[in-house]
Amino acid sequence: MKVLHISHHLGCMRDHAYIYHTLGFQYEFWKFYSGLFKITKDIANTIWNERKDYFNSFDYIVTSDTAPISRIFMENINELKPKVVVWICNRFDYNMESDHSFYEIFNRVSINHKDKFKIIAYSDFESIYCGYKAINDVSEIITPIGINPIELDIKIDSLDALNKNYTDDPNAKLKYNMNSELYNKVFIPIYGNDNHFFNLNNILSSNSIECFNGGYSHPSDLKQCKLMVTFPDAYSKLITFETIQNEIVVFLPSEDFLIQLHPTCNNSRQYWFNNPFGKLNSETIQLCEWYRYKNCRVYFNSIEDLIFKIKTISVEGIEYKKRWCRIYGEEIKNTNLKKWRNIFV
Repeated sequence: MKVLHISHHLGCMRDHAYIYHTLGFQYEFWKFYSGLFKITKDIANTIWNERKDYFNSFDYIVTSDTAPISRIFMENINELKPKVVVWICNRFDYNMESDHSFYEIFNRVSINHKDKFKIIAYSDFESIYCGYKAINDVSEIITPIGINPIELDIKIDSLDALNKNYTDDPNAKLKYNMNSELYNKVFIPIYGNDNHFFNLNNILSSNSIECFNGGYSHPSDLKQCKLMVTFPDAYSKLITFETIQNEIVVFLPSEDFLIQLHPTCNNSRQYWFNNPFGKLNSETIQLCEWYRYKNCRVYFNSIEDLIFKIKTISVEGIEYKKRWCRIYGEEIKNTNLKKWRNIFV
């Protein structure tokens, strides 16, 4: 089996490198053109005409973050030889909301060309959102696995540039040269809620909690950290699963606290959550993957509660959560590898 995976997202490529390697496939990655998210019919056809012999040399083509990349193949289905898997990771219509022709072709292909195209959501939310936009033929839901063997990084196209974009992000206040520099620190990601709505680095540091607030080169580097703190901004992220597989204990706002925060303002910023359905509520928050594997997480009800729980969690408490990471990680791996094996037939 020969597979080409096309994506903007390093996490998606790493997740699938493990899958393809485990399933024994030949595989390549193509980091899609930087900044090109709006895929018109003309752009799709131009790319197809430039690369169609290359595309047709594969048995399968997989597109991930973002799904509009798949339009290249939808527009040229009559010449297309491989089967296409569209793994929806960030709303299938990302940056295409004003292009009605995209909805038409996406819906037509999902209904009439199941022999060639498999539309797969990476979370319950993505499947529901497709239905909300009248795309009703999503084949299955397959979440990320979160296992990223570092030796497979050599397969990733544009790895250095992708890593540099992350570690050099404006929100990355700190950098590290050796993993040991992260030892026993609280990891704060570069996301907006953690750095603008709340300045977590200042809040925790002013309470004598040592932090690392920056981008990381590989998810396994974070094993050195004591724990991670984040305020969710989406229903699912690759790091949700990478933290489980790397046994990183994550501190998160409780469901009630997150509902309370969204969409309030703090530090002249509105709390951001990628939710097209309006304000989060007790029903929609159940779709958030951060609240699915609860035994391996720690939830807090306020900033004061966060500080208290970081300072008082014991070594035994951390190990208990890590044990649940191992249990969940095995379950996630086995369930999703089986699903992917059934997709590539």
